[in-house]
Amino acid sequence: MGCYSSQFYETYIKSKTTHIMPSQSELMHYRLQAILREHSFPDLEYLGVRPDSIGIDQHWYRIGNAEVPVDSIKSLDTEEHDEDESDSL
Repeated sequence: MGCYSSQFYETYIKSKTTHIMPSQSELMHYRLQAILREHSFPDLEYLGVRPDSIGIDQHWYRIGNAEVPVDSIKSLDTEEHDEDESDSL
């Protein structure tokens, strides 16, 4: 028996692409892991996987003094420091 193109898509394509495409949270987790591998930041630490406030397992990070799930991190910004500025007089 044949099937309509929409049935083919639902059966063979859609179900497979949901497992291939990483979510925004997964992409952010991969970016943060790459940053931690290549740089040392005292204000950024990976804390592991644990449930969030609604019980869904998330990757958690410590940013400064706050512990946040990766799905709460929407963007990464860097601070620019001028080399001319220093703490010495």
